[in-house]
Amino acid sequence: YEVTQEQFEIIMGMNASKFKGDRKPVETTTWDQDNTFLKKLTEVTKARDLLPAGFEFRLPTNQEFSYYVDGADLKDAVTYIPGKQESTAVVGTRGPNEFGLFDTRGNVWEMCLDHFDKVQSPDHRVIRGGSWNDLYESGKPLHPSLEVSFRATMKNDWAQSFWGFRCVLTNKPGLLAQKPTPDEFSNRIRDGKLDSVRKSLDEGASLEAKDKTGQTPLMTAIQWWRVDIAKFLIEQG
Repeated sequence: YEVTQEQFEIIMGMNASKFKGDRKPVETTTWDQDNTFLKKLTEVTKARDLLPAGFEFRLPTNQEFSYYVDGADLKDAVTYIPGKQESTAVVGTRGPNEFGLFDTRGNVWEMCLDHFDKVQSPDHRVIRGGSWNDLYESGKPLHPSLEVSFRATMKNDWAQSFWGFRCVLTNKPGLLAQKPTPDEFSNRIRDGKLDSVRKSLDEGASLEAKDKTGQTPLMTAIQWWRVDIAKFLIEQG
């Protein structure tokens, strides 16, 4: 199932979803928040000895999503029906696909680990599957978002009522194991969000490595007048 609001609130202590319901998918969260949830969920289950050694919860990769969504029928998807279906639905209310997974198409878009374009848009991630907000009629999607192969994009700190996620439990490292590149770190500094900069350092970003313009993180912060970030980087270095 997609992660529910009840599950998210137990771990995170908050629920910003627009369409409230314990068994409805959590939405209106960011990619960063969802990964924080998965990290905390991994820590909690490890602390209770409920997780095999080497396993973790993470988002699916784009490739994994492509594999397990294949064969999911749109007749089993929660899609937009004017006057009848104009919001999310309780997870698992429609039939599963061949892998026993529910709501892989429709209900909420599902976030993936992958960058949409790591070079051109380093802070944008892939989302897949379409949502309750997409129209489907007479056996065909009326927008390409419901096509199995369609990829859309969202920024790490964006949140919408038609975006959600599901967990993958695996012993294969996800893309989060990769530390941010110097260019990715510079883009986060330019965005001016201190929490994102802190997260980059937690992920292993270097304070000394230069980006493609030849600037260190501190130089970037100073050039872009990110005073609070510059002060923070000085304290860290």
